[in-house]
Amino acid sequence: MAAIVLCELQDLYNLLNQRVIVCRLAEINYLCLIGENVPLQINCRFILDLFSIDLNAKGVFLPLENVEMDTMQNIVVYDSKTNCLDVSGRAYQCAKMVAKSSLCLVHILRGGFERFSAVYPFLRTEKIMYTIKELETMRTYPVEIIPKKLFMGNQTQANCRTMMEDLKIKAVVCISACHIDVLRVEVGMEADKVEFCFEKICDFIDSHISNGSRVLLVSRHGSVRCSAAATAYVMLHHKHSLQEAWSYVKKCKPSIMFNKRFTEELSDWEKKISEKTTISVHVLGTAITPDVY
Repeated sequence: MAAIVLCELQDLYNLLNQRVIVCRLAEINYLCLIGENVPLQINCRFILDLFSIDLNAKGVFLPLENVEMDTMQNIVVYDSKTNCLDVSGRAYQCAKMVAKSSLCLVHILRGGFERFSAVYPFLRTEKIMYTIKELETMRTYPVEIIPKKLFMGNQTQANCRTMMEDLKIKAVVCISACHIDVLRVEVGMEADKVEFCFEKICDFIDSHISNGSRVLLVSRHGSVRCSAAATAYVMLHHKHSLQEAWSYVKKCKPSIMFNKRFTEELSDWEKKISEKTTISVHVLGTAITPDVY
């Protein structure tokens, strides 16, 4: 039986906003999102509410039909407002039933539907059914690196006024070019070392976050450059090692990759802010993507 753990609002938000060419919600085994015991008077759903679960006459949860739980990559159970792993609670009992046939962790959303919909009201919808084409073309928001403070995305997202307003973004670090209150960081293939930019980027982010503003990190494809900047900030903000910061950012957006050059610069950054290097550049530099930034 798979383990049952709590997941944070940020974790589900990021799961719903993953994209690799097309929105990942179109992948049949990407996410099993199970809504349990949400009040009927709430006439709205998450952007994608895949399944609801039924009880038998004895009040025992029934297995989901036509769902191959053992192939699912991510499983999240939510109810109205669960905040802990209460083994007697309905959310836990639902998750326990699902865990019997799952090979991955089964998550229970901390705070439930009520808290998630309060923090991300723009992800609610009354729509129930989606075609594969609709899922593939569904717009995705920037992923959330530090809750309510730092986000990471691409230029298309940065140029979408609705997304900026929904996320309450007030400043952008554009590692190419953009709008609003922007720090532009030119990083060409032949440019000076980006190490000298990390401190400037972190100072810019801190100056806005300290004033209560939210910041968006942007590069053309939202891949290499902005993830390197996000990792550098997490290292400084959370006092993480390079390995810890990279793992943290990759959890927010699993598709990110570093090339060898940025990995070396992050290693130098780690040495600069902590006076030590904790990981070989070859460990993070195994996925080299020279043409996508």
